[in-house]
Amino acid sequence: MQIFNVSESKEKALEEWRYYHNPNKAPFERMEHVSRPIIYGVDLDATEHEQKARSSKATYKLLLRDPTDNYFYAVELEDLPFLRPQSSLTKSPLPIVLGGKLTLQHGTLVSDGIVLLRKHQCAYEDPDPASELTKLLNEDIVPNTIDLLERLLEKTHPSGP
Repeated sequence: MQIFNVSESKEKALEEWRYYHNPNKAPFERMEHVSRPIIYGVDLDATEHEQKARSSKATYKLLLRDPTDNYFYAVELEDLPFLRPQSSLTKSPLPIVLGGKLTLQHGTLVSDGIVLLRKHQCAYEDPDPASELTKLLNEDIVPNTIDLLERLLEKTHPSGP
């Protein structure tokens, strides 16, 4: 249903999503996504290996839904291969397209209502691109996620008197 990179702040995540939404408004310091058509600068000291290492340090929290429409969170305890694809076809900061199926094995740990994911205890199936759920979850995902992050930040840092 949703994927969050909990190894970065909400502010950093919001900046990342805004950059994907409109790279022309990105701050000058943005140099991570050299595959974009607009280049603001190049870090000549960073190797390709270092750039990949930054993205591989992500830890993901997933909002999932079970077959009886109960929602719950899951956090990866170790790197899950399906969240680290060789190439990203999502056209967003997400590592995968939303709407896939995650099957949990018997014995998967749960702590305080949060499922703790290990790669040998779960199996992932890619979403069906023709599925209504997949279309609904991924339609306008960039502006919707920007709106969600702005609301989350407003709750944690209210800008009132």
